[in-house]
Amino acid sequence: MNKEYKNKELLAKKYNELRSMQKVADYYGVSKKLILNYMNRFNIPRFQRPPAKPKIKKEDTYHKGYITTWNGYIKVKAPIDHPYKDNKGYIMQHRLIMEQSIERYLEPYEEVHHIDYNKQNNNLNNLMLVTKTEHIRIHLKDSIHPVKI
Repeated sequence: MNKEYKNKELLAKKYNELRSMQKVADYYGVSKKLILNYMNRFNIPRFQRPPAKPKIKKEDTYHKGYITTWNGYIKVKAPIDHPYKDNKGYIMQHRLIMEQSIERYLEPYEEVHHIDYNKQNNNLNNLMLVTKTEHIRIHLKDSIHPVKI
């Protein structure tokens, strides 16, 4: 059994040659912990990893500042203090435009109707502030079902 690891000069030479405690331990057929203990005992300095490169934040080219929901509405990032933003920080664009127009948050019973029925046309001239009941009436008026409200 080769016990050269108990000699300070031989251990330092082998460590500088192999540049890894695990490789030195494998060479001598002992544990890495044993090599570490002898290196600490002999005050053999260990190699330090080079500092990690700072991560560069890439410009987001995938997202355009908005998302489109499964049913065709546009959601935008809400202001930080907005009470009705979703868990990802988004709010429906037509609601935000209406809130900016009337200079207050919409109440829970208020909805915004798209006059031309185009969910992506969020021009203020195309938006109408209505209650939930009025909104249902507007949409049922043009459907095949009679208005029951």
